[in-house]
Amino acid sequence: MDTQKLIERLKERHHRITKARLDIINLLSVKPMTVHELFDRMIALGHPNVQTIYNNLSFLEGEKLLYTTLNKNSKEYHLVGWEKDPNTHVHIKCEANDDVFDIVEGELMAVIKRTLGLSGFDVDHIDISILGHCRHNVRSECAHRGTCMLKELVQTYMN
Repeated sequence: MDTQKLIERLKERHHRITKARLDIINLLSVKPMTVHELFDRMIALGHPNVQTIYNNLSFLEGEKLLYTTLNKNSKEYHLVGWEKDPNTHVHIKCEANDDVFDIVEGELMAVIKRTLGLSGFDVDHIDISILGHCRHNVRSECAHRGTCMLKELVQTYMN
């Protein structure tokens, strides 16, 4: 992902580019994280103040540079644009084995806009979370198969 575009966006809006903000952007450009994961990594980078981390996450979310999803009882922070298509991201979670799969869906945005009658409305981002489980809902069945049925469906979809 090109984090420079996000940094330029902050500069255009006359915001300071602090080391803490840069570090958060760089960390989230690799993968989405919970605040606890971010806190651990930020401490390692020399940012021990948890309030500074929360303030910067809130700031970046307000600037629409990141968004959150729920993963169990934790918020997970995602950098806008880290996926191939930042506009529509579908998270699918199997409750039988706690696996989470992400699909970047290019056509879904158009379908939702058409269905909801949003032709004159510019949608910046859609995030969909689907929680469920295979009908067998047994971890041992997933282990026996060597993979989760949901993962197989996602792989088929992506091909």
